[in-house]
Amino acid sequence: METVRFEPLIPDRVPLLAGMCDACLYWEDPQAFAARLPKEGSLARKAQWLAAHPEAGGVVAYMGGAPAGFVLLGPAWLFPRAGEYPSGPPSADAAFVACLFVSSTARARGLGRALVQAAEGWAQARRYPAVETFARAGDANNPSGPLALWERCGYRVIRAADAFPLVRKDLSPPA
Repeated sequence: METVRFEPLIPDRVPLLAGMCDACLYWEDPQAFAARLPKEGSLARKAQWLAAHPEAGGVVAYMGGAPAGFVLLGPAWLFPRAGEYPSGPPSADAAFVACLFVSSTARARGLGRALVQAAEGWAQARRYPAVETFARAGDANNPSGPLALWERCGYRVIRAADAFPLVRKDLSPPA
């Protein structure tokens, strides 16, 4: 894998997500997501949401100097839709990965695994004992990535009531 650089996902970096997730608000603000705000409005709202919720965060990954992916996570209670999935709800003790995105030009190069590891580092630094997400079985098109990626990274299915099983990995305490 070529050199990857990570920077914290902070409100000022949200504009870098344009074109990756088009500032999707699916997890953070379901009403705004349903309203289909213009991209600029969604980007601004996502940055505002991130600024208002310091418990959430993540990283932006750069390859060749350009943004190539990101991961967004935090406590599940910050993401209203986390309780709607049949395989849920996520555990209260885990950091919940809402989004893990790798641009099409950076796929199949190890960036997904690197972002999962970055999410784990973020969670460990905040003393979460585990990371959880809803992965998608049988299809790579999912906001948090395909089940196969998470399983390759050591995650196990804890509930599977539909095509979006809840996966979990218990983390080692920070050194």
